[in-house]
Formats: sequence, structure tokens, C-alpha cells
Amino acid sequence: MSVTPNAKLQFLNDGGTDLIHLVVPGGATIYSINQFGGDQIAYQILSGIADAINPHLSAFYIVTNAAADLMTLAAPTAGVDDGVSIEVTVNTFPTPAHKITSTGNLQTGTGSVNSVTFPNATAGGAGSTVYLTAYQGKWNVAVSGLIALNNFAFA
Repeated sequence: MSVTPNAKLQFLNDGGTDLIHLVVPGGATIYSINQFGGDQIAYQILSGIADAINPHLSAFYIVTNAAADLMTLAAPTAGVDDGVSIEVTVNTFPTPAHKITSTGNLQTGTGSVNSVTFPNATAGGAGSTVYLTAYQGKWNVAVSGLIALNNFAFA
């Protein structure tokens, strides 16, 4: 879990279920775990066409925009952000080709990958998900669904 300035940790007993929450200013719960071992990260909606994803905070994002969201993700800070986990899933159908660009920062097992493209409507992209975990200034990438990993040809 990342260090979150001005956050507070809450312990709750909600109907016999013990919950621990990490709450940020404004009252949003960004991380939660219960006594059964299940951890939950509260989701955030991405509904723009050029969303910037915070590279320093573990989060779960759901893309809901009917137009392609061309998201950007900066590099995590080596040693500081190690372990930050970001999950982005698409919940639109028909699905435009949403894309996350993080030039030079994606570890995918192949060289020169700079972006993650979610499938378009013809491939049925709703539910496609990418999981990103920060380590030593890079994003380790795992995908599900029909996601494409892209490299750019620089002229």
C-alpha cells in the first residue's frame, strides 16, 4: 500500500464484519480489508476523453465513456511507489478503443511497448482489464480480455 498524505485509517465493526478503511481527504475510501481476508479498493469512474491516472496511488478505475478515453500514466517513483497497484477495466459496450499511454514505462515481456489499447466494439471489449504494478520506476503489466499491447515507431 502506498503512503497517502493526510489519509486516516478507520476501524469499523459493521454488522459483525470487521473492516479497516484507508480514507483520504474528502471522505473517499481508497482501500479496505475485512476479517475474511478480502481486500477491496473503492472504484473510481473515468468518464473523460483524456484522463490522467495518478501513478502514486493504488486505485481501481472503471472506464464508462462512450467515446475513446486516451488516458496517460506517468512513471512511478522508484523505491517510493513500489507496490502501487492500478487496475483499469472497461464497462462500455459498444466499446471504443480506449488507450493508456505510458511511454517507456511498461514492462510487458516485450520491448518498446508504450501503450495498452482496449479492444473496440467489434471485438467486444467490455470487461477487458489491465493490471499495473509499480516496481523500480516501471509498470509491470498483466492483462485480461482482448487487450493489445502497442509499441510506437519513432521516426
